[in-house]
Amino acid sequence: MKPVRFAMGLILGLLGPLAAGEIYARYRSPSDINLYLGDLSPLHGPFKPDPALGADYQSFETLRADYKPRLEELDAFRSPRPAWLWFGNSFVQAPGMLGDTSQAEMPDRLMVYLRRNE
Repeated sequence: MKPVRFAMGLILGLLGPLAAGEIYARYRSPSDINLYLGDLSPLHGPFKPDPALGADYQSFETLRADYKPRLEELDAFRSPRPAWLWFGNSFVQAPGMLGDTSQAEMPDRLMVYLRRNE
């Protein structure tokens, strides 16, 4: 009888907290995890979950509306040459670093930087 009681106590001791956590997460989830719930998230707005990556991406229509001035500025770069779009940290965008080195090596390509401070 003692081993049966021990097994039942062990099972209840493990499953009880897991069940309580699951119930809490489903019915009173913390607001900071709503971003990661995908279609189950109660949040609404311009961000939509990506089915492959699981990350939230903005719809293109909203992106176009939010960044209209910057997109109009970049539209001036229309060119028949192939273009590379650079974004990232200072290793890419700082003068003399990866972006400038690539431009020097491939002058036939147009290099466009997002948020480059010059």
